[in-house]
Amino acid sequence: MNTAVARLNWEGQVVDGKFPLQKWLGGSERCDVFRTELPGQPPQAAAIKLVSADAGNAERQVNRWQTVATLTHPNLLRVLHAGQCQINSTPLIYVVMEYAEEDLSQVMPLRALSPEEARETLMPLVAALSYLHEKSFVHSRIKPPNIMAVGDQLKLSSDSIHAVNESACVGCPGCASADKAACAFLTPRDCAYSSSCPTRSDFCSEMGHPREPGKSCADRTATNCDWHRLNSTFSA
Repeated sequence: MNTAVARLNWEGQVVDGKFPLQKWLGGSERCDVFRTELPGQPPQAAAIKLVSADAGNAERQVNRWQTVATLTHPNLLRVLHAGQCQINSTPLIYVVMEYAEEDLSQVMPLRALSPEEARETLMPLVAALSYLHEKSFVHSRIKPPNIMAVGDQLKLSSDSIHAVNESACVGCPGCASADKAACAFLTPRDCAYSSSCPTRSDFCSEMGHPREPGKSCADRTATNCDWHRLNSTFSA
């Protein structure tokens, strides 16, 4: 996907006859995100991610997003709609989500979080991950841009959530090249890290999350990959 073309030529287009592309918010080689609005009175602001459609995986990814739309937790960004479309003859898949005013990547370069701020940030994220894991889902892409603020509530992005036994991404929709290493098929033994890597017990034991004693890094489950990524985000 040519992001420059999308930014210049796609604003003003309407996706699926329902979702106007009002303002380009950002993008990568494979996806672009726009501000849009939901039909209704008054219209409600939302974000729409457009991803280059992989002919072999497009339907599967849309089905995944539709499944994620059934998950409800106050600290997960809601998935509102998903489908397939074309813009200027370009085949795309799309997902419409709650509109977030900002994300953690906009704050962290400016200043470090205080210990209290880090704790207040971690608590809702731990709650969201615990909910996902109880439902046999994992997030797979925890990093500052995917930790978002909607009003005064912190939320994890939802477009990369998948079932524990599924590939981390279908055709890598929207994955930047730096994330490709995280797109391996996740099984209980796939998450191996160096012996120096932090473990989820570093912070989760303080917040009531159970430890898993006796497990080496090589024995971590797919869900423990999430805890590692979350801990790494706040250990940088």
